[in-house]
Amino acid sequence: MRRVPWLSSPAIARLTVLVRLTVLAPATVVTATAETAPDDLPKRYPQHDSAVKLEATVLFLLTMNPDMPSQILPALAFALALVTTSLASGQNVPQFRGEGGLGVAASAAEISPGWSQDAALQWQADVEGSGWSQPVIWNGKVFLTTAITANGSKPADMANGARNPASMGMGTKRPDYNVEWKLVCLDADSGKALWSKPIVTAQPKFGIHPSNSYATETPAVDKDGVYAYFGSPGIVVGFDHDGNELWKKDVGSFKTGNDFGTGSSLAINDGHIYVQVLTEESSDIHCLATRDGETVWKKERTPSHKTSWSTPFVWKNSTRTELIVSGGTEVNSYDPATGESLWSLSKVKTATACSIFGDQNHIYFGGSDPMSKGPLFAVGVGGEGDIEPKRPNQSFETCAWRVPRSGPGMSTPVSNGEYVFQVDRSIAKLTSAKDGTEIYKTRIEGMGLIVGCATVIGDEVFLVDEKGTMAAVKLGNTFALRKLGSINEVVWSTPAITDNAIYLRSVNGLFKFKL
Repeated sequence: MRRVPWLSSPAIARLTVLVRLTVLAPATVVTATAETAPDDLPKRYPQHDSAVKLEATVLFLLTMNPDMPSQILPALAFALALVTTSLASGQNVPQFRGEGGLGVAASAAEISPGWSQDAALQWQADVEGSGWSQPVIWNGKVFLTTAITANGSKPADMANGARNPASMGMGTKRPDYNVEWKLVCLDADSGKALWSKPIVTAQPKFGIHPSNSYATETPAVDKDGVYAYFGSPGIVVGFDHDGNELWKKDVGSFKTGNDFGTGSSLAINDGHIYVQVLTEESSDIHCLATRDGETVWKKERTPSHKTSWSTPFVWKNSTRTELIVSGGTEVNSYDPATGESLWSLSKVKTATACSIFGDQNHIYFGGSDPMSKGPLFAVGVGGEGDIEPKRPNQSFETCAWRVPRSGPGMSTPVSNGEYVFQVDRSIAKLTSAKDGTEIYKTRIEGMGLIVGCATVIGDEVFLVDEKGTMAAVKLGNTFALRKLGSINEVVWSTPAITDNAIYLRSVNGLFKFKL
């Protein structure tokens, strides 16, 4: 091969180092010199070998074009920066159900054909207290919330929780012990605790379901900070990534239906977080600025005062960006920046235990409870004003399709744009996202109740039941199951998945598995 002198020039060395450091720390200003050895970085940061492969490909292309003028270097640097920023985002999980709240892992993620739980386990970390919040991840740091009860109690699985009369609000009393709520940070590579910050210690005003936790709401994170909502005491906080408190805000503590406790996670978008407080006593949606916690806007929904444990969904569809909120018999769409009402849908059984989910073309929702099971609805873009069916739970103006008696339960389904996958207890159902046609419905052998949300990884859906049993289901016209092992601990949390790892929270701690 013909040697190209300018490929080893100081400009190229500086370019490769800066590109690699963009992947490692995109929010950090870094100074690199021509003397920096770019080949040392992949050895020190093997988890970022995708950037190395990218650079090798680009340099190979340049080698095949030896007469390429050096004037293209700025354009090349810009192009590489764009691509490597995308690579870096695959290492981040900014909110409940991942990037955009979609439940779809980074495009580079896949579960290898011979994946083994024992071989894939990278670390296991004990976490003081307990919580069903999902971990969130940013630039090599894992953040999660926890609640430490003075009596040492932890949430039970569904079978043991249901045996307790408090599971349906019968005989529920205000706890006679204090709870300490904390925000903690771990190193993503080692699982080592980096910092733990107490937020509030108090006696809860209300009880919770024996299988729920006092830290069920998933925090949110961006380049500027990490933000957490603790629904029981009604506190929202902002911290920087090093554990310094930025702000704290009280949005109120309220009674929930059957004293099940709280569970609505934060949504984050464009410098704002969205806090949903839909309880037996409140119907508020708060938009707070991430920089200082100040209220940007606040809306009171139709005051039905019915509890919803769903999480707001920022829907970036083919027409516009909308904030979708679900509770009671109503779904609302707001302008995320201003709080202006875009449309309101009523007389439908909505998502209250699970959350609304979507793709670029549709949002999907429905609900079920021990007494009834509603339809699964698909709603198209472009809704305006007040919308309602002629009869409750029937089709309406923007309804793309409707499947009777298919409303999801506790686990939020997922769409990859082609399929809608949902699981009800241990029954898997695959539906066409285009028209609602049922593709299959089958029991998942060897799995029990599934509460954590399904997540698309490559062409499979990753599932975990409440006993910690893991499995992957192929997305396609034929049901195909891979059993992946079990951690044998109670799991109600949704996994956090980057492009190369699964972070799974149990009742006792956190596990990291390499993909």
